[in-house]
Amino acid sequence: MDCPKCGKEMDHGFIRAESFIGGVKWMAEKSSKSLGMEGLAKPDALGFCFLEGYRCRDCRNIVIQY
Repeated sequence: MDCPKCGKEMDHGFIRAESFIGGVKWMAEKSSKSLGMEGLAKPDALGFCFLEGYRCRDCRNIVIQY
C-alpha cells in the first residue's frame, strides 16, 4: 500500500494493545473518561488486541484496518 501522505510504500503489520477488559477503543477527543468510546477490537484469550494496518516510516503515518 502507498502512503496517502507522501506516496511511498508502507510496511504491513499489526498494532498490539494489551487490555484484558476493554479491548481497543476509539474516541474523538483525548479524555481520561471512558464515556463515548467506541469499541474497535476485543481482546483474545491472552488479553491482546491486534489491529492490522500499514505504517510509513518516513512521514510516520499509520493506516489501520479494524
